[in-house]
Amino acid sequence: NDGSLPIGNITANELEVQFVNKQDRFNPGNIYSKYHNLLRLNRKIRAWVGPKLLDEDAIEWKPMGTYWVKGIEVAEDSYYVTFTAQDMLQLLSDTEYSCPVYQNANLYDRAVAVLEDARIVLKIPVGDFYWVDEELKGITIPWFWLEPMSHREALRKIVEIALGQCYVSRSNIIRIEGVSFIKLDEE
Repeated sequence: NDGSLPIGNITANELEVQFVNKQDRFNPGNIYSKYHNLLRLNRKIRAWVGPKLLDEDAIEWKPMGTYWVKGIEVAEDSYYVTFTAQDMLQLLSDTEYSCPVYQNANLYDRAVAVLEDARIVLKIPVGDFYWVDEELKGITIPWFWLEPMSHREALRKIVEIALGQCYVSRSNIIRIEGVSFIKLDEE
C-alpha cells in the first residue's frame, strides 16, 4: 500500500489503541480508578507518532489526526484494554442528510451544503473543519438530487462525480479535492 487514494474515492480511518490494564485502571466499571470518568464513548483522541531521530536522543512527534472513541473492549482474560476510534468522516456515516432538488448546481456548493449540514447535526463549532477545492465550482450538474443518506455517502457521491477525492487531513480538516489537485506519479 502506497498510501494513495484512488480518484473518485473517499476514505475514513480507524485507530486502535491498546493500554496495559494493570489493576483494572482502564476498566470503565472500576469506579475507584482515577480514569473512571474519562473512559466513555465519543471521547476525542489526538494521535501522534514519534520516530526517534538517527544519532540523537530526540523524538520528532508528528500528528496522525483526531479520532473519536467508538468502542472500549476490556476482555476478562486479557492484560490489555483496547480503544477503537474513528475519524470525522466515519462519524458522518452515522448521520443523515436530506437533499432538496437543485437545478444547474455546481459541486462546490453541494459539497459545502452537505458539510454545513453535518456541522449542525454534529454540533461542530463554527471554524474551519473542511476545505473544498475551488475546481468543483466549474462542475455544474443540470439536476442534482440525492435520496436521504449519510453525510459521508453524500460526500462520496459528489467526489465520485467530480473524479476527486475526500479524506481527513492530519490536522483534522475534511478535504475535498478536484481531479487536477491530485498529483499523479511522474514517469
